[in-house]
Amino acid sequence: MKRMVNLGDKTLLGTSGDMSDFQHITRLLHQYHVTEQCHDDGHSMTPRQWFTALAAVLYKRRTDGNPLWTGNVLAGFEPQSGELFLGSCDLLGTQFESDSIATGFGSHLAQPLLREALDQAKAREQPLSEAEAVALIERCMRVLYYRDARSLDKIQIAKVTRAGVTISEPYIIDSDWSIA
Repeated sequence: MKRMVNLGDKTLLGTSGDMSDFQHITRLLHQYHVTEQCHDDGHSMTPRQWFTALAAVLYKRRTDGNPLWTGNVLAGFEPQSGELFLGSCDLLGTQFESDSIATGFGSHLAQPLLREALDQAKAREQPLSEAEAVALIERCMRVLYYRDARSLDKIQIAKVTRAGVTISEPYIIDSDWSIA
């Protein structure tokens, strides 16, 4: 199941949790996008604005006692500042920004691997290359696959740049069950 979608031209939404809630969020945010386009004023929502809108929706649903059971990651390119944006928002409407984010089981098992790799990259004063980043994500997903009996070995990778968002087709990561 694909759990990543484009929001506008420069923003990516990735979600873990309930699939029907993800579909509801996607329809709602798509409607925001259509409304913005209908104004035809040359403005399009930035990743930070999408992030604020998503957090407001999730917080409202939580306070109504009907939360959307999702963990969400928003990534994008801020056109005015020229910065990349990465933020997380959960079913409670709790939001934060960071250099690395994982949801669900990944926040316990993958996040330490992500932080270690980013710390090493900062120490050598060079950002991760695209190949290193893909290898790191595949390593994290492999660890999660080995540790969670309900997971699959099929993943997607998304890339956010100044040019826009690209989402790969799902593919199977290598695994070795001989260690069992």
